[in-house]
Amino acid sequence: MNRAGVLLFSKNPYRWFPRADLRFLRYEGTVAETGPRMNLIKDIRIDLPLPKLLDEAFRVVGGQLRDYTRLGNGGKFETTPEYPKFARQEALANAVIHRAYNIYGTDIQMKMFDDRLEVESPGKLPGLVRLDNMRHIHFSRNPLRARVMTEMKYMRDFGEGVDRMFREMEARGLQTPVYEEYAFRLRVTLHNNLETRQLRQIPMSQKKEMSEIKLTERQSRAFAYLQQYGQITLSEYLTLNPGVTDRTARRDLNAMAKLSLVKILGATKDRQYIWIGS
Repeated sequence: MNRAGVLLFSKNPYRWFPRADLRFLRYEGTVAETGPRMNLIKDIRIDLPLPKLLDEAFRVVGGQLRDYTRLGNGGKFETTPEYPKFARQEALANAVIHRAYNIYGTDIQMKMFDDRLEVESPGKLPGLVRLDNMRHIHFSRNPLRARVMTEMKYMRDFGEGVDRMFREMEARGLQTPVYEEYAFRLRVTLHNNLETRQLRQIPMSQKKEMSEIKLTERQSRAFAYLQQYGQITLSEYLTLNPGVTDRTARRDLNAMAKLSLVKILGATKDRQYIWIGS
């Protein structure tokens, strides 16, 4: 009771629990380098009572996210953050609420790389929860704290949070969360789709060749789209160029294939045009 009260409501809980904080680390690249090659560009330590700690952690992470814009199924451009809001906030909330606070020598760490977001917390999975059943088995290591945080709307005590994380990542076409236990810690990793979203760079040799290639205005729009997304479909080409017929769009794209700008994959109905420079 006393431990929960201090962590939840004390003005300075770290007087009694000096490592019950959260540390946000932002790295440039996909690997944490050390020494002369250190690539740490943000190091933020959050020392607050648990509800305020979560609010501040949500704010910090939200401010570091990249937004991506792409053509949606309805023919309109959609802008979304690189990780679904529920998934990243659930990963953080679970780490803060369910960590093992009897492990005093380390803190919760959130590490952001170019291609993934990692949340590490002290303590392995509690009770009967295992890596192979955690989507459907619910167990609170800290039931009192969990009850209070549920009442404060930071979580829902239905045991469906992890399963919803998986479903929301899948719905966005992203890899499902990866949970790992190592030493005395639990880590969850959310991967973005950097490999397909990032802006492709054209090799210098191809840039020289491109200066000699004449593209129509329609094809130029498609080429800019290819540079960003790496591939294009017939429907996406038609959305970029309203009023163009299917036949004209296919002719334009086939002409780009003959210029060795794209390669064609798939049958006519589901054909994709993949940028060769990707």
